Amino acid sequence: MTAPEIQVADHSTKQKLGTLEVGRGLVALAVVAGHAGLSSDAFTSSNYGSMFSFGIYGVDFFFVLSGFIIYHIHQNDPREVGAARRFLSKRIRRIYTPYLPIALALIAAYLLFPGLSQGDRSWGWFTSVTLMPSNSPPALSVAWTLTFEMVFYLFFLSFFVTRYFWQIVLAWVVLVLGVAVFDLHDTISNPIVGTVLHPLILEFVAGMVAAHLFGKISPARWWVPLCVGLLGVVAFALLHDPHRVVLGIALAPFVLGLALFEQRYSVKISNSWALLGASSYAVYLIHNPLQSIIARLFQAYDNWSLTFAACILISFAAGVFYHLIYERPMLRTLSRKQGARVPSNI
Repeated sequence: MTAPEIQVADHSTKQKLGTLEVGRGLVALAVVAGHAGLSSDAFTSSNYGSMFSFGIYGVDFFFVLSGFIIYHIHQNDPREVGAARRFLSKRIRRIYTPYLPIALALIAAYLLFPGLSQGDRSWGWFTSVTLMPSNSPPALSVAWTLTFEMVFYLFFLSFFVTRYFWQIVLAWVVLVLGVAVFDLHDTISNPIVGTVLHPLILEFVAGMVAAHLFGKISPARWWVPLCVGLLGVVAFALLHDPHRVVLGIALAPFVLGLALFEQRYSVKISNSWALLGASSYAVYLIHNPLQSIIARLFQAYDNWSLTFAACILISFAAGVFYHLIYERPMLRTLSRKQGARVPSNI
């Protein structure tokens, strides 16, 4: 999951919102732990993975954060086609530069070793390469989230070409809610339409609304949205089988509260925590296929805890390594060629 550099105006200077940097790193760790639990369950005789099933909700945090940051950074951009072109160019560069090497390597592995996937999952070339929605999932299983990211980015292009952006957003929300309320989603055969009208889209919208409020609420009142968000998370935990979008919408005021808190108290984040956040996209991309290999290597020990720890530590370390050795240098090179500043990632 990705987003541009997290910044906030602070008088005449700009600074990163380090609390959100740390947050995305911790959420990436939760996702890694969730998948490590599943891999350990699959290749040992024990089944403790359900203890870390909460990791799947890290995706909802990423979607909300993407909506928040995209709107926050671009809300004052000029409304012109040139700005839309620059926005899309940066987003494509940011998404595909780290993604394609891993996706292509996994595709090659599936072609050479058809039995590599224990679940014998099917995948499609079109979605795997373009990240556009189709009737077949991408080869990299976690990349389904990136199809939602790309759909959101394409929708956000409307921000640059019309003054009625929020009216369009409202119409989008009404359509998504209508499909959900009348349970029509399963009747939609077109995968692009199905993604555009999926309830998860509401999480991006909630993030944008939070970003819109960011410049309108006094930082001294940071605790108000933070408490609202925490209450929403508690409500989600207490409800019987709620849709995950309920959690995503609750996380929006939580993210807003964190941003206001940092603006109010000028929180400083250490370099190690900043690296954790900056590496989160690379970790997200690389961890799942790597954990499948790690779990197989440790299968002979039949030790759930050992397999789980190895899956987390090795895959996270590999993600940080991939970020430092390839992702960050390549993005800097591409940005220099395009005359653009290097964005950080989520």
